[in-house]
Amino acid sequence: MQKPSMMLTPEDFWQFSVSRYGKPGVADACLTLQDQFGINVNLVLLYCWCIEHNYQPSSAAREAMQDAVAQTNPAIELHRQKRRLAKGSPNYEAMKQAELELEAEQQRALVAALCFFESETETTDINDPIERLAHYLHVATQPDINPYLQAVL
Repeated sequence: MQKPSMMLTPEDFWQFSVSRYGKPGVADACLTLQDQFGINVNLVLLYCWCIEHNYQPSSAAREAMQDAVAQTNPAIELHRQKRRLAKGSPNYEAMKQAELELEAEQQRALVAALCFFESETETTDINDPIERLAHYLHVATQPDINPYLQAVL
């Protein structure tokens, strides 16, 4: 198994995210996971990368990634609220760009957390990608969330 630092840089993860997010149905699924289930989109996308590359991050790496989200998400959420309120204003596009920059910062923190623990991996008997994604996100697979998890994969 190759190590993520050899395979994944913040730039590569950004490109993966843009590509994945641009696929039909993925953006809507990500926004539903974010808005209805409180799941961080960047974390979902990083776990999708892990699943696609058959990399199984350790529990320590997953905890570090959760910590990275906890540290960076408040600024993103506050900015997102302000941007949504500014819809239709002359500042809206600039606010959208600033939000993307905050998202990129969060992605850098997530990649750093993952790569810090690159030598620690876990094996799992969870072969189904939806179940593995749900396991990583600490959510139960259930009919109301599964279609959105499937859409991002």
